[in-house]
Amino acid sequence: MTRVVPWLVLAALVTLACLPALRYLVGDAPSAGGAEVRVSRYNAVLEVDDDADLVATETLVLDVGDGGAAVSRVFDEYDADQPRLRRVPREVAVVVDGRPGEFEWRTEQGGRFHVVEVGGRLREPGQHTVVLKYEIDDVQLASGSGASEVRAELVPDTIAQAVDVAELTLRLPAAPDAEVTCAQGETGCAADVDGATVTVTAQGLAPRTPVTVTASLPVAASEARTRQLWPVWMNPVLSPWPWLLAPVAAAVVFAGWLGRRIALGASFDDATAADAVPVEGVSPEQAAYLLSGRGPDPATTAELRGWATREGLVSAAGPRSGIAFGVVAALVAYAVWLVLLGPHMSLVALVPGAFAAFALPAVRPGLTVKRTNAGRRLAARIRTR
Repeated sequence: MTRVVPWLVLAALVTLACLPALRYLVGDAPSAGGAEVRVSRYNAVLEVDDDADLVATETLVLDVGDGGAAVSRVFDEYDADQPRLRRVPREVAVVVDGRPGEFEWRTEQGGRFHVVEVGGRLREPGQHTVVLKYEIDDVQLASGSGASEVRAELVPDTIAQAVDVAELTLRLPAAPDAEVTCAQGETGCAADVDGATVTVTAQGLAPRTPVTVTASLPVAASEARTRQLWPVWMNPVLSPWPWLLAPVAAAVVFAGWLGRRIALGASFDDATAADAVPVEGVSPEQAAYLLSGRGPDPATTAELRGWATREGLVSAAGPRSGIAFGVVAALVAYAVWLVLLGPHMSLVALVPGAFAAFALPAVRPGLTVKRTNAGRRLAARIRTR
C-alpha cells in the first residue's frame, strides 16, 4: 500500500495543478463598463499588413451618465478556431477627447482576458470620444497552396454595452476570391466588398454581439510566427515558453526521486531474530530490528533503537519528525504557488508536490524511525547473506 499511496497522491496533485487550465476555459468575459455608459457610435478600421498582422483603430463615441465611469476594452486571447495562437494586442495606445488617455492593463481568468481600462476624463459625465489603437499578430493564415484566409472580429463579443451604430472597415492585402462571409451574432449580415476593402454597417447591436467577417484570399500566407506547441488554454499549466518545460520537469522528477529516496528507509519487513541472518558485529536481534523496525517487546525495541541511532543506521520518522515538517512545508509551498501564481505555470507547484507525495510514507502514523543510507546498505547485506 505504501507504494501505491504516493502515486495516488501525486495524481491528485497533478489534477489540482491542471485546474487553472479549466478555469481559463470556463467563464464569461469581465465587465467592460456598466449601464451608465452607452456606445452611440462605434467605428473600426482594421488593416491586415504585409506581415499578416492586424493593425486596428477603434473609435468609440460614448455617452457617460452622471458620476462618470471607467470603460474597459477586453481582449480575449483565446481563439477557438486557432487554439495554438494567442490573440494578444500589442502597441496599444489610447486617445480620449483628442488627448493621450490614461489606461491600466491587467489580465483576468487565468490570463485569458487582457483588459485595457480607460479612466481619466471618462469619469466626467457627458459625451466622450475614445480612440484605441493596437496590433495583433498572425490574423492571415494559410488555407491551402497559394491561398489564405482572414477571419476578423470587427466588433468583439466582449463589449458589454449596446451599440447604436457600428461602421466597420476591413482592408485586406488582396481582393477576396470568393464571397465574404459576415456574421452578426448568430445571424448573417451584409458586407460590401470593393476590391480589397470590406465594409459593414450594423445598427442596434445588443450587448456582447460580435460582428465577424471571413474572407478567402488568392495569396499565400507565411507560417504563423506565434503558433505554440500546445493549445493556449494549457498556458496556465505549462506556460507559453517551451524552453521552461524541460528544467521544470527535471525539477519535478528530482523532487519526486528525493522524496522517494527518503521514504525508502521507512519500508520494513516482518522479520524476527529467527529469520535474520546477521553479519559480523551485528546480533540476530539487531539484524531483525534493522529489517523490521521493531524488537520482540517495547523495552527491547527502545534499546535496539538507541543502538541503531548511535550507529547512524536509523533516524527519526513519523508524524512528529523533521521529515513530517518538510512534507507539510512542501504541501504549503504547493498550495501557495497554485493560489497566488497558478495562472503562471502551475506545473512548478509539482516540484514541492512531488517531494511531498513520495516522502509521505516516511511520516505515516505508527512509524517512529526510518533507515538511513547506511542502514539500508547494511539491511541489504543481511537479506542477501
